[in-house]
Order: sequence, then structure tokens, then C-alpha cells
Amino acid sequence: MSQPLVSITFVAWMRQELLQKGIESALALSYRPIEILVVDNSPSADIYDWLEKAYPMVKSLKTFKPLPLPMVRNLLVASARGKYVVFHDDDSRFAETMGLTEAVNYFEHNPDVACLAFRQGNERGEWNPLFNGSEISATYIYIACAVMFRRGDYLRAGGYFERFPLYGEEMILSLGFFGIGKKIHYFPKVPIIHEQVAVGRDVDAGEAIPLGRHCYDAWSYAS
Repeated sequence: MSQPLVSITFVAWMRQELLQKGIESALALSYRPIEILVVDNSPSADIYDWLEKAYPMVKSLKTFKPLPLPMVRNLLVASARGKYVVFHDDDSRFAETMGLTEAVNYFEHNPDVACLAFRQGNERGEWNPLFNGSEISATYIYIACAVMFRRGDYLRAGGYFERFPLYGEEMILSLGFFGIGKKIHYFPKVPIIHEQVAVGRDVDAGEAIPLGRHCYDAWSYAS
């Protein structure tokens, strides 16, 4: 029996080298079939033009001007064809090649689970304490650059509230998943590296919030 399509999505913001790492990590996955979608939310078309030449197999879209990140995420889900959708930022990537197959199999055997929160760390080998450990377990939240969900459940839950301040949208959607009677599970078998490099970014790409002022400050990695 053929495997379901997985849509792997990226939001781009002026960081070509980091985005390239993410795309290459998706292409290296053992799981198939996949589609890769990128929305270039940058103020210029440089990323979009580069994608057309360097990665013609990637589906890309250019925004007219930078849009709030929740709106761009909703656009990606609306454009995705996969049964399952993965969210990445342009500075995040898969840390290994095999785990996505296990994630799909887990979804297929657990229809009450809407969302998998992946293990999430940085390029220095430091792991977010809320998304670490070796055991699958129930959780109440996820990080948007390290998550996979059923596209149908995302739509049923109402998607992201596009006018909600940036970095609150995960909370709103998590409540939406619970509201339709579904669960969120932490799934450690797909580790995600989030470099969190602010090259070219004086303000946040999604809401013009100065970098560092968001609710995940309390989730910083152990020094």
C-alpha cells in the first residue's frame, strides 16, 4: 500500500544559506512521497529567484510584502496537498533521515492524535527541556518549527488566528486540536535543529517585534 504524501513547508526570510540546509535535509529524508513548499516572506525577491533556479522541484510562492507569520502558515497549509504537514522556519532542519517514516506510521495507527511535537534543539547540541527525552508522551503545546500534524485536523481546528500576536498562535491552535477531541504527543524520533541565527534580521519577520521579546524566552536552553 502506498504511503501518504507529507508536505514539508518553510517560511523564508532573507536567509538563503540556512534555508538551503533545511531543504537539503528534507531531500535527504528516507521517507517518500514528500512535497516541499516555501513561501518567501522577505521584503525582496532574492530568495524566490534563487529557489526557481536552484530547486525547481520545490514549490515556491512570493508574498507581495512581508505578512504576519500566522497568515503565512495558513497559506502553506491551504496550498499543501499532503495528508500530513511539517512546519519549518528557514533556520530549522531535520537532524536525521529516518524518523519521519516512524512519525507517519505513528499517525496512521493513532487517529486520535492530531499533532506531533518533535524533539527540538540547536546547532550547539543543546536541547529544549520541554521537547527532549526519549519517550513518546502526551503534551499540551509544540514549537512551530518542529511540528507535524494532520492537515485535515488543522483545518477542522480553524488554523492559526491570523490577527493573534506572533508566538501565541501555537497556543490557540493547540486549544483548537483539543476542541475537536484530538491529542498532541511529543515524538522524539524526529529531532529538529533550530539554529536561531538572526542574520539580516533587526526585527522579527512575522510581526515587527524586536528579536528576543516572545513567550519562549522562558524556554531557553540550559547554559
